[in-house]
Amino acid sequence: ATAPMALVQAEPQQVSVVVLPLRDQVIFPLLRGSFEVPKSAYDEAQSLIDRGLAIGIGAIALRPISPKGRLAAADVAQGDLYEIGTLCSIVAPPEIQDGASSDGADEEAGARVTVMVEGVSRFK
Repeated sequence: ATAPMALVQAEPQQVSVVVLPLRDQVIFPLLRGSFEVPKSAYDEAQSLIDRGLAIGIGAIALRPISPKGRLAAADVAQGDLYEIGTLCSIVAPPEIQDGASSDGADEEAGARVTVMVEGVSRFK
């Protein structure tokens, strides 16, 4: 006879993730999705991940904002985000938008990249 299975609840772990707010989009665990971010934000996130200071990207949806105007990324406060997000891993090199060169030479200030991610797990 086999022993009955028991569920063991693990203590929540605290890890560092790079939080990227998503407007009008949600990424779920085990699903792939893509979103566009400023190239500078992607480069900073990738640098933190490469140096082991973050384990991945935390994709969190922005709460609906009044029709009077949209917040700039720099103006997003913690209260503008939902409490639950999805830890994501980058699954493909970013696609560079706005005519920026792939070698980074003479990059335009407004360059954006499309990042393809896969949801790993939910986080709070």
